[in-house]
Amino acid sequence: MRLFLKLIVILNIYFSFPVFAQLSSAELFNQISLRQDFYNDCLFDDLEAQIDANLKRSDEFSIDNQAILLYSKATQHMCRNEFKLADNTFKKLINLPENKINKNYYMAALLELGVNVAISQSGDECQYINLAFKKIIDETHHNIKFLIQRWHISYCEGNQPVIILRKLYQLLKTLEQNNYLHLKTGVLHEIANQFANIGQASTAAKIRDEAINLTIKLNPEGINVEDYFNLTKDYIDAGDIVNAEQSLDNFLSISHKQKDDSYLTKLKLILTTTLAYEKQDFITMKSATDEMYTLFNDVDNSFNSNKMNILRVIACYETKGADCVDAFMSNIEQHLNHPIDGKNTWLIKFLVTYYIENEQLEQAQYFFELYTQETKIKLIEQQSSAQVLGVAQLNQNIVEMNLRLAQNNLKTSRITIYIIAFIAFITIFIAVLFWHLSKRHKYLSETDTLTNIANRRAIFKALTLLEMPAKDLIHAIVMFDLDNFKNINDTYGHTVGDLALQHIVKQVKQNIRKNDVFGRIGGEEFLICLKNMDAELARNMIERMRKSFESSTIILEDGTELSITASFSLYLLDKPIASFESIYQHLDAGLYEAKKLGRNVIIEV
Repeated sequence: MRLFLKLIVILNIYFSFPVFAQLSSAELFNQISLRQDFYNDCLFDDLEAQIDANLKRSDEFSIDNQAILLYSKATQHMCRNEFKLADNTFKKLINLPENKINKNYYMAALLELGVNVAISQSGDECQYINLAFKKIIDETHHNIKFLIQRWHISYCEGNQPVIILRKLYQLLKTLEQNNYLHLKTGVLHEIANQFANIGQASTAAKIRDEAINLTIKLNPEGINVEDYFNLTKDYIDAGDIVNAEQSLDNFLSISHKQKDDSYLTKLKLILTTTLAYEKQDFITMKSATDEMYTLFNDVDNSFNSNKMNILRVIACYETKGADCVDAFMSNIEQHLNHPIDGKNTWLIKFLVTYYIENEQLEQAQYFFELYTQETKIKLIEQQSSAQVLGVAQLNQNIVEMNLRLAQNNLKTSRITIYIIAFIAFITIFIAVLFWHLSKRHKYLSETDTLTNIANRRAIFKALTLLEMPAKDLIHAIVMFDLDNFKNINDTYGHTVGDLALQHIVKQVKQNIRKNDVFGRIGGEEFLICLKNMDAELARNMIERMRKSFESSTIILEDGTELSITASFSLYLLDKPIASFESIYQHLDAGLYEAKKLGRNVIIEV
């Protein structure tokens, strides 16, 4: 026995196992406390297994220690870009009794939730950030305090850009006085964001480059892909193609060292597309936007803001992709009514060209005038925003140079507008005389507009195209129907009914994988295909989904809590199918049986 223990000690030393490989709970909490800085996310990779093990028996710990475990787990998710999992974990933390939690952990969780909401544009980030801001006290950890102040100044005070920048520079001065250089980099990035928002892309790029160089000086491993993503975007917006390409190379170099996930893929495709647009490389644009549309449409909000969708239709138009253009134009009112994209110069320029080609001269003239107006407004904003540079304590000569540059740009723009007008009228004249092209307008929608998931036609087609499952695995086909849905519509109205459908779709998306198929086949009936899964795992996933419906509620405007359940029918498919209709009949019969059994059950057929 002693010989065995000696061997273990020797192996432990030889392989450099960490001394805390088998920590007690007290030692684990001590390690977390020693490392926690409320700034870096990737601090606990070597402790993950022990954090997970302690979370499983978290009821044995105090509320404060439960919060520490939840925060540590959430930051691990953040480190891996698993933002939805991180948000769910942070929400568990803030739902604990606040008076029993260390205030730093509570406020840090609120901050992280607010930041994630802001990045994903999935709601009002200020509901979390304002709450955190109100709770700042002298004893608040300095990292949390300054990060909350930074986000509150930038997004939640409702100030004009000039005032935001002035306050950010005041915050920057405070950080320098306290030698908090690691926090200075974040404020520099935020200042760059504000300059980018007011059209000063060149200034934004300079400041962001300064922030990145400071990060490299402080901690070369601290650079992340988002830094180079934003820097590349600044250079693209400034028209600096050479530096944009160099920055894109740096982005790709760093992203290759990290986990290859959908988030990084999305950032890469956004940069590739926008850089290709500046270079007028429409073939590369088409390839990148098609890939992004295939990977991310209907899965997250990548196309909800439509900016990438606009670039996609421009690429389609320039590469003669008629179907893509026709589909986009059939829904043009939605794009024009979007609060962000309705004044997007990419969209307006495209519409001018499109309507000229299609001999719709009145519309072409309208959008040409709108383009002229928007161009002037942007140039004026850039010109007036030059005063902000004084806040940065830059040399007065630089301010004057930027003012002259903005004025020259305005003059150049006027000349450009006159040239564009001349070319436009010549093009219209040629179009009237010689262009008699008939365009085929066809729009085959494969999306359910209410829930933004696949419709009946699309999902039936996808299931017909299923390939043979991998060895020892199956495709699990699931059909479910919301229980007593008619009563919801009759009692609360169709608006609440629509809200209930959207709520259920959100619950399903949180329980399935990105490569699974999910669609609405009509009314309150939905269909899911869990591809290449172990049969028992599929059964457990559906049961988990059923329970998530049962346990989650919708809170109506009058405070009423509405609970929704569903009946499920499950079919395990172990081979390809020629037609889905026969399986659909089995699933429909299973649903009928589930309703007979009292609803809110799963029937395997």
